[in-house]
Amino acid sequence: MAFQIQHGVSENGKFDEETYRIPSSLVNAFQHLLMMTVAGAYMAKSSYEIREAYIDRDPLPTFLKPSMSGKITLFGMDAEVSMENAIKDIVLMTYTDQLSDVVTYEAASPSLVIALIFGDSYCCKGSGNEPLSLVEIYRAYVLGLQFKAGQHPNRRLLQDICLVREELAIIERISQEQRNALVNYRSVLDPYSFRITTESRVSAFELEKKQLNEHISVIDADITVIGFLVEKLDSLATQTSKGVDVRQEDQAKAILVFTIVTVVFMPLSFFTSYLGMNTSDIRDMESSQSLFWTISIPLTMVIIAVILSVSFQAERIRELFDTLLGNYRASPMANPVPIVSREKDASKDGSIRPESSAVMDWWGKGWLARRRAGWKSRSDETFDV
Repeated sequence: MAFQIQHGVSENGKFDEETYRIPSSLVNAFQHLLMMTVAGAYMAKSSYEIREAYIDRDPLPTFLKPSMSGKITLFGMDAEVSMENAIKDIVLMTYTDQLSDVVTYEAASPSLVIALIFGDSYCCKGSGNEPLSLVEIYRAYVLGLQFKAGQHPNRRLLQDICLVREELAIIERISQEQRNALVNYRSVLDPYSFRITTESRVSAFELEKKQLNEHISVIDADITVIGFLVEKLDSLATQTSKGVDVRQEDQAKAILVFTIVTVVFMPLSFFTSYLGMNTSDIRDMESSQSLFWTISIPLTMVIIAVILSVSFQAERIRELFDTLLGNYRASPMANPVPIVSREKDASKDGSIRPESSAVMDWWGKGWLARRRAGWKSRSDETFDV
């Protein structure tokens, strides 16, 4: 009963102060409950004292006094009756703002039944008769993909992202078609679209319009969420692709290291084994074994350092060489001389032939002089500025 009263007078988890007041019957119920609690505590204390003072060998069936148990039962019955009266008083506090003669009932038209069927077909029911939203399921799955993309990006994850995006695109297209169908159905039911209409058609359209607008608003919200999810999946695909590229680059560097080590040390191992056959052992040499380790350890470290530098700093090394060799790759003059000069032949076919003298002059001895002259002219222009 207490739960029923609490649930009945609450609105969104809070007490509705504007509608309900505390009735006197509820105060009486609280008093009876308090008296029952006090009597129960007094009865427990009395039974404990009687049990402590009892010295006879024969056990008693109970240490409770009949008068005390009767009082507790009486208090409980009074509290129950008071709570029932409180429920009745609270129910009488509810009222409607409209007059009773204005409230009417209308029969559901077949068009309204079809609108309700449209709404039920869009949102399916899950366990416990709760609405099961397909968009919420995909939202949770996209959050899982986002976590995986941040932790372990891979090509399989990129494929899953693309598949989920395709599925969301299909759902978005179907939802848009359903929305268009509801909008068209609403325009068909509009009584003002008819040449001749009736009052019953106008009153029925109010309910149908309200129901259809609710369905359309739900579909619009889902389409908006799907659009956000598609944008999120696009960013996740880009993020995953970059993560996969970074991992592949690291793997390529590791493979390059092992390849260089194999290419360098395999021939050395072969030649040392081949040339070491039928020769004197290291124990027969004048030098000790420390000479071997003195040479091999620094040489191995140098080779490994060079390999790692080439593998992981290849771009910087290439940029360094481009910077050092940039002057030699620059054009020889600000206005380059064409290698081939086009002129028409005296013959009738009008073919184009290169001048051999110009080509030979370009590749001849005068090339270095022209290049120096170009450098000098550019330096003079720089200083003039």
